[in-house]
Amino acid sequence: MGRRHKRRTHPTVEETWPSRHRRLVVATLIALSIVLRVIYFTQLSATPFVDLHRWRQTDMNYYDDWARRIAAGDWRSVSVGVPMHRWHREIAQEYFAKHPDRRAELERTDARPGNAADADAALWAQWMRAPRFYQDPLYPYLVALTYRIAGADVRYVFAWQLAVGVLTNVLIWLLVRRFFGDVVAACAAALAVLSGPLMFYEMLLLRDSLVAFTGLGVIWIADRAMQRGTWRWLGALGLSLGAACALKSTFLVLGAGVMTIMLLVLRARGRGLLVPGAIALAGFAVAIAPLVARNVAVGAPPFSLATSGPLTFVASNDANARPDAGFGIDRTLLARFLGDTSGGWRPAIALTRASHGVGSYVSMLWRKWDRSWHWFEIPNNENFYYMRMQAPVLAWLPITFWLCAPLALAGLVIGARRVRDAWPLYLLAAASIAPMILFYVLGRFRAALFVAAIPFAALALAEILMSIRGRSRAKAVWIAVSVLLIGVWTGRPLAGNQIQIRTADWILAYSVVYQDRVYGALDRKDWAAGGAAYLEFFERYEPSATLILASQDPQLAPELADMHQECSQILKMAGQGAAAEIQMERARQLLALGGRR
Repeated sequence: MGRRHKRRTHPTVEETWPSRHRRLVVATLIALSIVLRVIYFTQLSATPFVDLHRWRQTDMNYYDDWARRIAAGDWRSVSVGVPMHRWHREIAQEYFAKHPDRRAELERTDARPGNAADADAALWAQWMRAPRFYQDPLYPYLVALTYRIAGADVRYVFAWQLAVGVLTNVLIWLLVRRFFGDVVAACAAALAVLSGPLMFYEMLLLRDSLVAFTGLGVIWIADRAMQRGTWRWLGALGLSLGAACALKSTFLVLGAGVMTIMLLVLRARGRGLLVPGAIALAGFAVAIAPLVARNVAVGAPPFSLATSGPLTFVASNDANARPDAGFGIDRTLLARFLGDTSGGWRPAIALTRASHGVGSYVSMLWRKWDRSWHWFEIPNNENFYYMRMQAPVLAWLPITFWLCAPLALAGLVIGARRVRDAWPLYLLAAASIAPMILFYVLGRFRAALFVAAIPFAALALAEILMSIRGRSRAKAVWIAVSVLLIGVWTGRPLAGNQIQIRTADWILAYSVVYQDRVYGALDRKDWAAGGAAYLEFFERYEPSATLILASQDPQLAPELADMHQECSQILKMAGQGAAAEIQMERARQLLALGGRR
């Protein structure tokens, strides 16, 4: 018998075109990324929502205030304390209710000439061991540098965050082409460019879009360091890991994974470990040297980062915590924990262990895993779904986690055979989801997981498309059915206690802009101006009766009714009786509308 030869298969046009036209692919990727972001910047800048940082109950406000203090000259952040949001004060009040003597003591201690004592803030300063940082410091320092150079306008920050978003898309293409080839890279580029949530987070005064970029950057540098092994790339890896940890402490997970695998690979290649490890460590030391110098200068432990981690761990891992709600607090629990322990890691872990059995904790971890892959962008300081109504470009973009999650989970399985080569992508995915499993899930925290999931989503999509073109219909059907079945889980409807757009989102414009205008006018006894500000908010941003009924939020109609009643009272004081009666009638209509729910 003659020898049997395998039939050679030649690459199809679809397989060769992306590799033969890489420059065109990259140019299109960059051009579309820029155009969409220019549209987004223009649309959002025309609304009050570009100033979300003015809402005092947000992390954005804290970062803005911190950055302004630095830019004004407080480069050591000595004057920056704990953000006294409503929930911070509620916990302090809970503690003082049981320890009234502590309030009196702190008021005496905190008394300053010309300033009223703030016992709540003084208590939190002790709990968080000021002058340690409450949040990780790199992001506010970058914002402060922007304010100092360009001016204290958040639009300058958003400009470079949007530019970093373009680089994020380019990094996704580079990494996917490196590990999965040009076809998958083209699919990944399309998914990244057309992703609404990723672009949304780039115009918030929050670090999450930068965290997503940094994770990609670290593994791109790690891959270069592995391939080339030069002292420059090893030093760059150490620098990037140090900067990443100063941006967000949870990058320690990714850093430990990268360094462990890199050293194991180098050992398997027969190379020494001492020199590469020392070079990377030196780069890390250079990156965190300013942090260490600052801490030493103000009397804090040299390597201390954010002190808010333990209280967040307790709040998000107690047996009564609700992973589907994002960040929630139990005032009694946290007041007792902070009052008894001052918020250390060991007592935080001990308290969490005491509240759980093995089964209940495994169940909680599963619910966090479940929420990490669910389509819903859990809101916190921001709401993607409401902002799509204000910046239409976000609604134009079709790629959300609803599509990305099932494709990515299928792609993680499909790509498993390449894990020895593509381990940086798998490590990034694991390190991106780990903080949400350890702490809690929010839409903005998931930005890092989104960029880590896109390569695997693109792999699954490319496998389906190429299988169809290669007449391997059975494989295409198998993958597509798997994606659909996973999508039944990740795309299921919201739980009964979840609302897509909350009352706080519907009145966000009031919280950000109009509230200060109303109460500023009242302080001046300018009743007409206060009433006019209220009426302007109602005209521009009050949801219609149809939207109120569709909102599924029983609090929305009563809240708006209260606002109309307050407006009516202000208009009466302004001598506008007819206008005041119109507002009272609107309040009655809203209360009746709420009763129809």
